[in-house]
Amino acid sequence: MKIYTKIYAIIALLYCVVPVALAQNVYQGDLQFNNLHTSRQNDELVVKVDLDISFIDLNSQRVILLTPVLRSNNQSNEHYFDPIIIAGSIRDKVIERNPNLYNFKPEEALIYVIRKNGKEQSFPVELHVPFDKWMYESKLYFEEYVSGCAQCEIGSREHLIADGVVAPPFEPSYNLQYVTPAVEEIKDRKENYAARLNFRVGRSELVRDFGNNASVLQEVDQKVTDIRTDQNLTFQDMTVTGYASPEGNYNSNMELSRGRTHSFVNYLTSAHQIDPKRIKTYWKGEDWEGLRKSVDTSFLADKASVIRIIDEFSDINRRKQALQTLNGGQTYRILLAEYYPPLRRIEYTLAYIVRPFNVEEAKEVIKTKPQHLSLNEMFLVAQTYQEGTKEFERIFDIAVTLYPDNSDALVNASVQDIQIGAVDRAIERLTGLDSAEALNNLGVAYAKKENYIRAEECFQRAAQMGNKVAQDNKNQLDRFLQEK
Repeated sequence: MKIYTKIYAIIALLYCVVPVALAQNVYQGDLQFNNLHTSRQNDELVVKVDLDISFIDLNSQRVILLTPVLRSNNQSNEHYFDPIIIAGSIRDKVIERNPNLYNFKPEEALIYVIRKNGKEQSFPVELHVPFDKWMYESKLYFEEYVSGCAQCEIGSREHLIADGVVAPPFEPSYNLQYVTPAVEEIKDRKENYAARLNFRVGRSELVRDFGNNASVLQEVDQKVTDIRTDQNLTFQDMTVTGYASPEGNYNSNMELSRGRTHSFVNYLTSAHQIDPKRIKTYWKGEDWEGLRKSVDTSFLADKASVIRIIDEFSDINRRKQALQTLNGGQTYRILLAEYYPPLRRIEYTLAYIVRPFNVEEAKEVIKTKPQHLSLNEMFLVAQTYQEGTKEFERIFDIAVTLYPDNSDALVNASVQDIQIGAVDRAIERLTGLDSAEALNNLGVAYAKKENYIRAEECFQRAAQMGNKVAQDNKNQLDRFLQEK
């Protein structure tokens, strides 16, 4: 049983207790508490304070019971320490002569001292308690009870010694970094399209009124015209590549893809007066790679067998024969009807140069043709909005969508990811990038995931590159881990 509990029991048994406010007739002067110091040592909270009783004049018949109490800020938790006993000279002799009467031994108290009025008396108090989280911002009190005769409580009060004994744990505030993309001196752009034109079997002549050619050519006309008439663009050249589906004779299909490519080029030079020297032509014949990709992403029942045949048979004729006989020919009929027709196509690329835009122009261009902006122009537009707004975030989303492999776009998008809690996506974007900004942001992402070893590695590498933000983040992480 705690010593202070024993003292309370004695008081209750022997006398009628009537607590009153501590007044001048209890004792003269005041207790003083000086040089408070708190610390966490391993898993223990240690509180040190000097108790000075030099300024009190205590009646020789009286005794002061001081009980340190640690109480949580919301008062839902508390811890009582062993008491400090300050006895008058006569009261000390009574306690010494009658230890059994009081059920109390001086050596059981945290501190037992006899007050010698008129003399300086000061002594250190040291409190130890296993640390618990509720002790953050807790308060330290000394509850004081004064007894007059043997167990008469004649006064009580409470001393608030510290408000906020343990400061809340350090919470790091990591800084993320954006990258200002370099100015793109010449904004070269390319737009890729496919024209799925219809040709008569075994023929390469392009007939506008055959099949759906009219609508396909109308789409081609619109795209070519849009680029060549846009005052912000300077048309450079075109690349045209022809493909054939893999049924029939391999050599004949190669010639068909060549002839159909030239027919499409002839249409462009005639309809749009494009200089033939500005058109680069290629023909690939049978598009086995395209067939494999379309089957691989399909729900075709025999897709595994089709892919195996394409991969294992290097001889084209044996490959075709294996496909034709697969599943009694049923699979091949599906291939002919659904998978081969899209392979017969013309792919074309339009290359052009975009003029530079100022910020106000770029704010309008990004609404309709963001592909005409450089990353630097997008970044400058973003700076016109407050960070965290939808407009600000939207620009970085557009940037990483248009430039998914650009390191600057990935670094800037990672800031948005981390801020909204998409930490795994940020890590995926940043992994493999070696710029200081990328490493710093990656360190923040790992810290958010509580992977402190990887976080520190990233901060350290970025700091070694001279990145001051990363060095500050590392310092914050180190402090957090030390106080954790």
